[in-house]
Amino acid sequence: MSYGDYMDSFLDSNVIIGHIFCLDSSFEASKKFIFRSDNNFFSLNVKNEVERTFIRKNTEFDRFLSRLYRKIEHRGDLALLSREYLHKHIKKFDNIGNLDVVDMQYAFEKMWEHFGFSENQEAFLIRLKLNDFINNFEGTHIVRKNQIFKELYPVPNHSKKDKLILDEIKKENLRDTLLHGADEDILFDANEFCKNNPELNLKFVSADQNFLKAIDILRDYLCLKESINLVEFSSN
Repeated sequence: MSYGDYMDSFLDSNVIIGHIFCLDSSFEASKKFIFRSDNNFFSLNVKNEVERTFIRKNTEFDRFLSRLYRKIEHRGDLALLSREYLHKHIKKFDNIGNLDVVDMQYAFEKMWEHFGFSENQEAFLIRLKLNDFINNFEGTHIVRKNQIFKELYPVPNHSKKDKLILDEIKKENLRDTLLHGADEDILFDANEFCKNNPELNLKFVSADQNFLKAIDILRDYLCLKESINLVEFSSN
């Protein structure tokens, strides 16, 4: 498929979350995809999952940023701290919930670029910028969350689950391997919306590799004939 083609997209919750959080590794790809897609749809189940994930990720990022701030809190104002120096400290951090060290390093790099810092920067300026970033973090992302939902199209949750698909999910043992949490409900939302709107060129979009594998296994039973891997899209 050419990503220049007309697209109607049903977004998984992780695509929307990636668009909300500027420090998320999916941020650039999500922003790029949502801009390119002509119509972007989501269900109430997707929104509920976004709301739950938003609380978790906001807490994880806040703890990471606070931990980083404490590492430089008592350094002399004019002490020069390098990007590499702080990366080395972050490598020693424990995971914070689902936020692992790789995610933290990515988030730090995005922040450093956002602040416009050179390789070496005075400690007082890092503290100043970081403190301001922390104080505004939650509010900024609440605004982004509210705004993105105004730009997308809500659709109803599914009214029933197709027995053929349910049987195949059970046969392939997908609930124990690839379909987790709200995935199954979101899949049925997207599939029923596709059935009820055959005029749309609907594609399911996700960054969840397990979810995408499950959809591939179920493809013959789904109205959804194409899915887009946000990770692969980001490299196009």
